Amino acid sequence: MKKILKLMAFIPLFFLASACEMEDLKTYDDETQTLIRGEAATMNSGGATVYVDDGYKYFTGLGIYDRNSEITLTIESIPGYNFYGLYLDGKIVTESQTYTFKAEADEYIFKALYMRNYDYLFLNCDESRGEVFGSGEYQFGEEVTIMASPFLGYDFFSWQDFKGNVIYDSVYNFIKNDSITEMYANFIEKGSMCDYSFIGTKTTCIITGTIDAIDYYFVIPDFVTGISENAFKEKKRVEGIKIGTGVTKIEDNSFMNCDLKTILLSSYIEKIGENAFSGCDELEKVFYSGTSIDWDYVYIDSGNESLTNTTIYFYSETEPTEQGNYWHFVDNVPTIWENE
Repeated sequence: MKKILKLMAFIPLFFLASACEMEDLKTYDDETQTLIRGEAATMNSGGATVYVDDGYKYFTGLGIYDRNSEITLTIESIPGYNFYGLYLDGKIVTESQTYTFKAEADEYIFKALYMRNYDYLFLNCDESRGEVFGSGEYQFGEEVTIMASPFLGYDFFSWQDFKGNVIYDSVYNFIKNDSITEMYANFIEKGSMCDYSFIGTKTTCIITGTIDAIDYYFVIPDFVTGISENAFKEKKRVEGIKIGTGVTKIEDNSFMNCDLKTILLSSYIEKIGENAFSGCDELEKVFYSGTSIDWDYVYIDSGNESLTNTTIYFYSETEPTEQGNYWHFVDNVPTIWENE
């Protein structure tokens, strides 16, 4: 009995060897002959199966044969994939790319399955807090190095994968396998920045305001590079502040109408903006870490009479011999040198 085969049934899943002429596929005798068909599929690391485009032929030996013939199939390689196995009726028959068998049935449909031998590693983070390095394609078994770099004002806390595994090294080395496909870097605010709202980048850290803190004396860390306009404006709790060495400019209105009593300024200050300390009528002392000559070079804009009318004390590590207003640290506390 003749079985009529429509050629469309072979597209896109089945690939016949070029040795088998198209005319021979229109009919075959299913009582005396055997039809060998094949399909090829790839599997990614997540287990998803994708059928290979029908423009490729990855089998040698497909076609029509006399019943009980000995048939040898050869499965070709696919670049970027490892051959995983040859399947028949859902069961693996060989892990070799060559398979010899006796054609006893009227039809066989083989599936060649390939496992991708590389994968993409996705690295993510809160991009307002830091950046990550190492995303890309890697061969399975390849050594991978990933790195997380926090912006100023933040610390690296941990890497975490989608399975919940946690790594506390910002630079992490591992061997790529199919279970590591995505990593997330966690960054946290430095403890010294918990009182402030701020914007950090690789090179700058700008304080934009204060959070409802209970402190009266604020310390701006040395890695902070700027204080924005209105950052501390009308914050009555701010009675004392130490401004770190990274700040070279205090913007307009930064401390307007604060209840400041003492200020510790570094010698790196170059400019104090308009009305930066306007209304700070309770200001009593300014401790400046430079000399009086350095202070003369600081540009102080208008509206800062509360600052300029206050006594400025200049740093001297050793007790000064000349008369003047000097200070030093005693147990990390600014202390005025008393003139004898």
